[in-house]
Amino acid sequence: MADEGREKREKIEAALRRLEQLEDRLRAEEERDRIRWYGPWGPWAEQRAFHVSPAVEKAIYGGNQGGKTHAGSWETAAHILGMYPEWFPKENRFFDGQLPERPLRIRVAGESYEAAINQIIVPSLLRWIPRNMMPQMRKNNVGHVVSMKFPNGAEVQFMSFSQELKKWEGWVGHFAWFDEPVPESHYIATLRGLQRFNGRVILTMTPLDCAWIDRKFLRQGERDVGKDPRFIPFMVRLPLSSNLAIPEDRKEHWAGALALVSEEERLARLEGKPYQLLGQVYREWDEGVHVIDPPTGELVAEDWSIYHILDPHDRKPNAMLWVGVHRTGAALALWEEFEARLNIAEAVKLCIAVEKDRIGAFFKGGMAPPVFRRVIDPNYGLRPNAATGMKTMEEWAKAGYEAGYPMAFGVVSDDIYAGHSAVRRMLKVDVGGVKGLRVCRNCRKLVDSMRYYAYDPKSEKVKEDYKDLPDCLRYFAMSSPIFWSEKEDKARAEARYEMERWEAGVDSLPEHDDLGYLTQ
Repeated sequence: MADEGREKREKIEAALRRLEQLEDRLRAEEERDRIRWYGPWGPWAEQRAFHVSPAVEKAIYGGNQGGKTHAGSWETAAHILGMYPEWFPKENRFFDGQLPERPLRIRVAGESYEAAINQIIVPSLLRWIPRNMMPQMRKNNVGHVVSMKFPNGAEVQFMSFSQELKKWEGWVGHFAWFDEPVPESHYIATLRGLQRFNGRVILTMTPLDCAWIDRKFLRQGERDVGKDPRFIPFMVRLPLSSNLAIPEDRKEHWAGALALVSEEERLARLEGKPYQLLGQVYREWDEGVHVIDPPTGELVAEDWSIYHILDPHDRKPNAMLWVGVHRTGAALALWEEFEARLNIAEAVKLCIAVEKDRIGAFFKGGMAPPVFRRVIDPNYGLRPNAATGMKTMEEWAKAGYEAGYPMAFGVVSDDIYAGHSAVRRMLKVDVGGVKGLRVCRNCRKLVDSMRYYAYDPKSEKVKEDYKDLPDCLRYFAMSSPIFWSEKEDKARAEARYEMERWEAGVDSLPEHDDLGYLTQ
């Protein structure tokens, strides 16, 4: 019995030694080729979808610890080394069994050198590099890594979002990786530099401040259905729940720690949903409710009053909006113009074309009702021209007179808080879908702007981005818009006159100024 027990223990010990040897071999193999050992069994579904996408521009919206930087550093390292697992598409590779004609040039960027590049990006990138491929690193005078050169000739440049734009211009390369939301101007400067070598760009980020990125990767992707998939921006979300390396109890602890923050921030940090909605001015805005297809040739002119709202500028295009008010009280944004910097006479011609031709296409017979009221930004509209002494609204009226077309504007209160409240009331569409505000789908800039029009969380003031067309909508709401019909108003005036005559017991009454049509 003792011999049997000893023999059994020896077999178990031998099996354990073989297991330890196998583990050592696996660790050594992983050390030599970490790229192909990406994750325990390859990347999980969301990361794999990101890596295999043929899109030239790809993004990961990830919650905190969702694995986004892990994915970004892996793909960057794979391109640097020219080492890919079998599942990685050949068309996405810069190396395909042989060295490229010229060494790869790669740009990697983060929010800052000290916190992002030195502490997060560089360690994450180097963890994939075998010891025999470790790069030579160049640091600046304060010790921050600014570039790497690898034994195969690949070069990596590290940039900070805080660097001025001119330092981003002029670079030419094959691949770029941005970790966390990058300013749009810096992104465009880099994208320009990728064109020569048919380069690619990836973004990995927790979407805490990314209105333009959301617009590109969500909105443009929705509109470009049917195009070559290489040129449709691609995006996946990596929620914290997808990270298999973090224990469930730690995930629950982090979710509990976020219990006191806003719902929007919690969703951004846990699930990678865009955070810019946190400061959204009009949270009532719902594209599924408020955006409709243009009613081509369906509207009856007699049932609508047209408002024209103008927000003029010196340095950027004038914003203009045409809104119809139905006899039921419902409002419909019909047309927008965010035209180039035309002079006033040219802008008046554009307004005439919109009101006679473009809006007319929405009405039966191709004829829209005349504009009932025009409203201009009170700040700019009342500002005098230093050269002519005329107010901006007077210059528009003069240009309209010279063109033989009425172009007289009025002003409304510029109380921004009252204006926001007025627009919010209009966004509350009733159950039957009759009253409230809707926007035609062709007003694309207004639709986008309503989504991204937001408060700055630092100053609590409205951000300048995306504000021009929402300002037009605010001026419209502050004008107390009503439906008005000349024919029906005249009938009401005549009925009132008859009532007063009957009450006075006379056959006729003196003409009254307040009856309008009877005094003309």
